[in-house]
Amino acid sequence: MLRIAKLTDYGVTLATRMAAAGHLEAYTVQTLSRVTAIPPTPVSKLCKLLAGGGVLVSRRGAHGGYRLSQAPSRISLARVIEAIEGPIGVTECARERGICEYARRCTLQSQWRQISKRIAFALDGISLAAMAESASPPLGQAPGNVRPPRCRKRVSEPTSVGSEPPEQGLHADFSTARSNPLQ
Repeated sequence: MLRIAKLTDYGVTLATRMAAAGHLEAYTVQTLSRVTAIPPTPVSKLCKLLAGGGVLVSRRGAHGGYRLSQAPSRISLARVIEAIEGPIGVTECARERGICEYARRCTLQSQWRQISKRIAFALDGISLAAMAESASPPLGQAPGNVRPPRCRKRVSEPTSVGSEPPEQGLHADFSTARSNPLQ
């Protein structure tokens, strides 16, 4: 089964909640931890990873903290995941050539790379703004009766510079149903 790591899930949660609040607001690790119910240690680690990946910027001082580096509509889910986990790939050989001892005999390597490209392309087509639209309320607001919509997004064109569309269109179904206990 393909799934993202727990730390990555936490990172997407943090970035999405920050996107819902607006990209100009800076938040401390303690505030982010309190409003997301994610312990401070992983929040601190994630903020550093996301800042290192260009998703967040940090500011020191009395009014310091972390904020999104740009508008949520310009930050893709792929960028958040890559800041935490590195290149997107369903297998090690799809992420980096030459690390598998069976690469010369593998008949599936090109297929895994194509699958990984399609997944990365789909994730690149989903912005933090889109995630935040149906996520829990912005930081500091109590959840209300928010009915998350079901989205069906047709991914057929590149959404960022350097993206190449897959050979065929790819459908990405995603639901923001409240299955995450952190929201």
